[in-house]
Amino acid sequence: MKQYIRPLIALAFILMPFNAYAHDGHKDKIEVSDIWARDTLGRTMSGAAYMVIKNLTHTDDKLLGASADIARKVEIHLSSVKDGIMSMQPMHDGIVIPKDGMIQLKPMSYHVMFMGLKQPFKKGSVFPLTLSFEKAGKVTVYVDVRGIDGRK
Repeated sequence: MKQYIRPLIALAFILMPFNAYAHDGHKDKIEVSDIWARDTLGRTMSGAAYMVIKNLTHTDDKLLGASADIARKVEIHLSSVKDGIMSMQPMHDGIVIPKDGMIQLKPMSYHVMFMGLKQPFKKGSVFPLTLSFEKAGKVTVYVDVRGIDGRK
């Protein structure tokens, strides 16, 4: 019986929809979709996740942070290139998600940064990530790990 439990749990994660919705008492709604991360190579101790966040409300909200058991530390970062030098900065004040608008976390831009990975990201796996919003509160989503090229 035990040999069937792990495959059933994995199947449950695969069949889960990769969209998440958050509602508060004022019917504010955040929609998170296209949530993915790249396969990490070798003994890489860090990784990043990307997604689209839509604010379907009539007031701005802010992505304040994130957490996941897969890493010792999770932060919201912004990557940029200036004078040919790439840098990455934590967004300590969060990222505003404009009312009736959206923001895309993508490579070389905003992203969720995982530091001190407890296990590598492996293509085909899925892991939970909790996003913290100023108004919508906590939203748990599931990150789909894709190949190093970002393809499924």
